[in-house]
Amino acid sequence: MQAILDTFVANKKWLRILSIMLFVSFFMTILINTIWNFQGVVQFIVQLVINWFVYVVPAMALTDCVENISRAEEGQHITSFLEKSCEKQAKYFKVLAITGIIIFLFSGLGIAVAIMLPML
Repeated sequence: MQAILDTFVANKKWLRILSIMLFVSFFMTILINTIWNFQGVVQFIVQLVINWFVYVVPAMALTDCVENISRAEEGQHITSFLEKSCEKQAKYFKVLAITGIIIFLFSGLGIAVAIMLPML
């Protein structure tokens, strides 16, 4: 069990860095879209919701993961906290996979439209 805990602790700083990067990316994206590309309230709300699910939900999952690793590192209920940490990592990868699939589908749709458009 100690080897597993050591592995989690060694990766904790990278999870924290990734989480911070996601939060910063969210705020930068909203700021840039608001300043340079503001077209209305509805568009802003749509962008806010999309960016929330792409950036903030995974960032919160990683933040929770880091907190559970820290609690396990303290020594009480190690197994329970490591299980919770794994659940949060799984949530992060699930959101990442769903986002990737959506991007892949929209890219394919865009390519299909670009190919079919000249034929019309």
